[in-house]
Amino acid sequence: MRNKIIQAGADVVLTQLCTEEISLQAYALIRRYTEWKSERKEEVPVIVGKLEILPLQRTVEWEHKRIHVVKREFDFLYLLASTPGRVYTYSQIYQLVWQEYPHGDIANIIYCMVHRLKRKLKKVDVSAEHIIISVKEVGYCLRGYKES
Repeated sequence: MRNKIIQAGADVVLTQLCTEEISLQAYALIRRYTEWKSERKEEVPVIVGKLEILPLQRTVEWEHKRIHVVKREFDFLYLLASTPGRVYTYSQIYQLVWQEYPHGDIANIIYCMVHRLKRKLKKVDVSAEHIIISVKEVGYCLRGYKES
């Protein structure tokens, strides 16, 4: 029976309901899909207000001033800037930026990274740090700007 189900297209056949196993299997499927999708994703530059993110060069600029960021800071900004105004939960951010199953105090881990990133933005322009918005007990989003 199990073989027929897998041959029919199922990725997993669970014999007992075990929440930890289901979580791990779901994470494996999400990771596989995310890796597959990211390999095929056309990375286009993203501009939100004065913030410009160039994914092929892996650079971040504010009003044409380069901001030196590390990999996770870049990935975090690119994620938020790709959909300004959309709130990402801590769990979503951790899975998409760290590409790991969330474990530990992820809210604090992400807070620390955002704090360092905001300091870097503030060095370029005092108002730059305000582009990242904290949604209390939920996650973060990027402020959407309308050019006038």
